[in-house]
Amino acid sequence: MADVVLEHLAVEWSVDGAGRRVVTLSGDVDMAAAPQIRRIHQLVQADEPVQVDLEGVGFADLIGLDLLLGLRRSRGHVTFVHASPAVHRLLELAGLPDLTVDVEVV
Repeated sequence: MADVVLEHLAVEWSVDGAGRRVVTLSGDVDMAAAPQIRRIHQLVQADEPVQVDLEGVGFADLIGLDLLLGLRRSRGHVTFVHASPAVHRLLELAGLPDLTVDVEVV
């Protein structure tokens, strides 16, 4: 699948050793990222196991968090992994410090 790179957010697609789709985000997850996040909604099948790697996210706001949570609500088996310091801080402020897990993405 082709990677999408725009001014604020890069989205890279891969498959891990277990055959799960991995979506790696780099850049800003905010209102400007809405088109890319919505595109992820379209490309991920309902109940398809997906890991969203947030290690490369340098900035995230509540709108971006809502977009990510919408992905989880609409697609089911979505795991957020490797939260960057910016994402950890936002999750703490939002009262969701345990939303991400730290796992090895193979």
